[in-house]
Amino acid sequence: AIISGNVKIDGGGLFGKIMGSLQRAFYDASIKMINDKLMVEHSKCIKCMRCVKMCPTENIAFTDGKIEIADNCMACMRCYHFCPTGAINITEKSLDIQKWPRFKGPTKDYIKTLL
Repeated sequence: AIISGNVKIDGGGLFGKIMGSLQRAFYDASIKMINDKLMVEHSKCIKCMRCVKMCPTENIAFTDGKIEIADNCMACMRCYHFCPTGAINITEKSLDIQKWPRFKGPTKDYIKTLL
């Protein structure tokens, strides 16, 4: 709120605490759902290691010749969107690229900065 020209952001009241708790519960449930459903189609994987390099939580590893996804995902979806072969999927439904197109990034130069 703006009071007498001063910006006041509190959020410490009862309403703020209730809304914060609800947001956190929804976020945690969403992350858990994605962690439970994230999958690698090993037949499509070309072992480029892009997903391993791009994961900010180091949740993806190359173990015993294949990509393994742990349960520390924060749902940034970099692995999903930047996999060149579409080997990483959220559910079976995400295999339909017409319905669920992948974001490929603004430019190739930008992708290089992430690797």
